[in-house]
Amino acid sequence: MLAQILRDMYVDPELLAELPEEQKQILFVKMREEQVRRWRLREDELEKKEAMNPPKPRPQKANAKCVEFLIAVDGNPWVWVLGEDDDDKQDFEAVLKKKELEALAEDEKKAKELAHKEMEEIKRKEFERQEEERKLKEEEARLAREAAAREAEKKRLEEEARLAAKKAEELRKEEERKRQEEERKKREEEERRRAEERRKKEEEEKRQAEAREKWKAVEEKRKAEEEKRRIELEKRKQEEELARKKAEEAERRAEEERKVRERALEEARRKKQEQEALEKARKLEEEKRRVEEQQKEAEKKQREVIERLQQRKAEKERRDKELLENESKRAQEIYASLRKAREALKKKEDDQMQKEEAAWKEQQKKADDEENRRRSSVSVARREVLREREEAKRRSMIEPTRRKSVSAKPQRPPPPVPSRPSDVKPAAPPRPPPPSNTTPLRPRRSVKPKSKKNVIEWFRQEELAKRICYDGDQILPYFHGIISRQDAENLLVNKPPGSFLVRVSERVWGYTITYRAPERCKHYLVDTSENTYQFFGHNQIAHETLKDLVEFHKQRPITGVGQELLKIPCGQDCNPPDYQELLPPTQKSDSFSTKF
Repeated sequence: MLAQILRDMYVDPELLAELPEEQKQILFVKMREEQVRRWRLREDELEKKEAMNPPKPRPQKANAKCVEFLIAVDGNPWVWVLGEDDDDKQDFEAVLKKKELEALAEDEKKAKELAHKEMEEIKRKEFERQEEERKLKEEEARLAREAAAREAEKKRLEEEARLAAKKAEELRKEEERKRQEEERKKREEEERRRAEERRKKEEEEKRQAEAREKWKAVEEKRKAEEEKRRIELEKRKQEEELARKKAEEAERRAEEERKVRERALEEARRKKQEQEALEKARKLEEEKRRVEEQQKEAEKKQREVIERLQQRKAEKERRDKELLENESKRAQEIYASLRKAREALKKKEDDQMQKEEAAWKEQQKKADDEENRRRSSVSVARREVLREREEAKRRSMIEPTRRKSVSAKPQRPPPPVPSRPSDVKPAAPPRPPPPSNTTPLRPRRSVKPKSKKNVIEWFRQEELAKRICYDGDQILPYFHGIISRQDAENLLVNKPPGSFLVRVSERVWGYTITYRAPERCKHYLVDTSENTYQFFGHNQIAHETLKDLVEFHKQRPITGVGQELLKIPCGQDCNPPDYQELLPPTQKSDSFSTKF
């Protein structure tokens, strides 16, 4: 895995988070050394190519410009530092004095120019005030014209109001005359109707009298029959007369109702006209009051304009006097302010230079401290690697019987030297044949698993075949399945320092040992990419089985700084156990009965 990282020059962030600080420092040093090695090889190749094919000198043009330096006795360009010689110092003082005089003259000239600009600005403002006065006078004349127009409008509205009132009075009189005429016609009609009724009644009585006289003789003969007929005729006539009177009465009442309605409509129309006339008169009165208010407002504005003009005239006289008095004084003030500004700018530049120098020194000190700290940490990491190597050699000499279980990491050839950057990716180096004392290399896989399913397949095909999680017929007491980093820390949070567990990693083809330290939990990756079991990093001790690695670090600490010894195994706290999904179905039932 380290060779793959050095070949690609890339570390997965999740894998980097799992490494302890010492392993991160070692990995940083190795990657930096690889970068320097590649750079040196690339520079050597470029030098060889340039030596074999030296660049051709460019032909110079006839009128080409070039820069030539004077050469001193030592063969280097001649350099002259101003101020080192005594004559140079005198010249330098003269130059400084001349520059100071020039600065004074420039300040004086600038002060005069600024004073002149201020005078021009004051004159421009004075011209603007005069222009404003002219506009105010025009505004005053316009207001006077508007006041005259409003007065004429007021008279016109008063005349219209008078005419409207007169017309309303005439309309009222005309309505009264029409009403009297209607009443007169009504009385005449009533008198004619009554006279007609009296005339008809008299004629009827006369006709009845003539009929009685004419037929008196006949009626006497047939007295009985005629009397009866007469009675019936009279009765019928009375009924006809009664019906006629009733019809005339109904016609008269209908005529009276019609006339009453007409009079009501006429009265309503008359009242409406009177109301409209009154409303128009009221509006005219309101318009009159509004015109009077506008006239008062215009007079007030006119007075304000006159007062403003008088004040501005007095202000103009005062300003003219002050302008003449303060012109020379202003030039002197500007000159003094320019001198102060130049001195303040110089002081500010000096302070800024001092601050920058102090900040640069502080930054340099911090950089030196950081460099010393980094070198110290790298030195500690290197000493730890050397200590582990010496410990491995000593252990191999003291315990020759365990050489089969503990062996040195098989050496691999260094990664190939990459060519210059191009679009073609360099081919991976061929893998060396496996050592004679180890098992055959497992099939090549990707750098990290793609899913949890791939991890389960890898464990069943390669690890379970070697019974890596078994101690005889029982599963190792500290072995756990694919659990997260947080779940592992939750299992160890209430355990004493020195407790540990081994879990199958989902980020690499291997395992993770989670260790309970006094201050926090630590996680160490176990790499299995070389058919051995070892911690991730360079020059780590390789073991043939996972149990051998754990047993070794029960006696020897994982790091020299932390002194981590694997003392107390942390078993399962759930049923079924968390490694159930790693075992094939035929072995799951047996694993349930195991309790730790």
